[in-house]
Amino acid sequence: MTEQSSIFFPLRSNAKSLLAGAPARAVVARLKLASLLYDHVLVEDGEYRIQGGPGGSSRVWMPPEESARPWQQPSERSRGQSSNFTLSMKPTDASADAPAMVILDSPAVVSWRATFEPIKKDLTSAHDWFVFGHADDPRDPGHALARQERALGNHPEVQALLPDHFVRDLVVRQAHRDLLVGGVYRSAVSMDPLHGRILTAQIRSGTAAPAFGPQALTILVPDVRSLSWADILELRANRGLRQYREVLREIEALAWDASESLDEFEDVVHREFVKRLTDAVDAKSLPRRLVRAAVSMAVGEMAGLMLTQVPMAGGAVGLAVSAVEEARGWSARRWVGAHQGITRRSRPGHDL
Repeated sequence: MTEQSSIFFPLRSNAKSLLAGAPARAVVARLKLASLLYDHVLVEDGEYRIQGGPGGSSRVWMPPEESARPWQQPSERSRGQSSNFTLSMKPTDASADAPAMVILDSPAVVSWRATFEPIKKDLTSAHDWFVFGHADDPRDPGHALARQERALGNHPEVQALLPDHFVRDLVVRQAHRDLLVGGVYRSAVSMDPLHGRILTAQIRSGTAAPAFGPQALTILVPDVRSLSWADILELRANRGLRQYREVLREIEALAWDASESLDEFEDVVHREFVKRLTDAVDAKSLPRRLVRAAVSMAVGEMAGLMLTQVPMAGGAVGLAVSAVEEARGWSARRWVGAHQGITRRSRPGHDL
């Protein structure tokens, strides 16, 4: 049996984007994309409250409550980031009425309240690929992790991105520790753009490896974020979806190796996909005119793509799918049907 794949959505390294409105919708879109690309989506439950500024930082995890917490509102974040935050402590043996000692009082550069709980209301028992839970930080005997994080914090790109010392340390630690937790689960890790920049620096330094597939699907089916959870549920039932995932990962790995710019990366993804699509047509099993038509439409569509940068409209895909359905050995080409299903459902006004 093929090993099950999974992706981890941690709270800390998605905290900046877990904000009501467009940022939260973008996170939900990543969750939908992950639902197509992976067997399991691991989501950190509860809530993280994270604050940081010139005087220091603090973070605390709160377990889930019976009533789901809402997204942090922009006004709530703005108030938090325009005032000071404090951290107080007192001895464990102190009396209940003893005053706590303020050990940190700093202006807040970041004030994030991160939770994934609002998505629960849209999920049913049928969405059983979601796994909610929480894992404690990896232990750090000998402070080996802390040394790695200090080295990463000294990376010029990271220092330019986060000039405030304590905020930089906070964000680096969050990204690094969440990546390690993902490693324990043998999962890819999905982070928001800010923490993703830290991950990019780790990939460049060779301490992390990219998980392939998401970028290729986003390029080939740009409107996947508009899919409903009902669409996702139906698409995951397609027997060709796992094979489609493998095709996307292979295409993306090839594109990264063969590209030196984002435009070139997108071009290679399209060209390699069209090649694999037309290769799926068994010339020995089909009339030559049908094979020629499928290939010529694919090539013509690619030429239009290069000139206009308009994402693949699907004409060649549709014709090649029709051709493949007539070919022998359809079971080996089910990934084409999976792609067609995603493309069809991503169009506005589709019929379920």
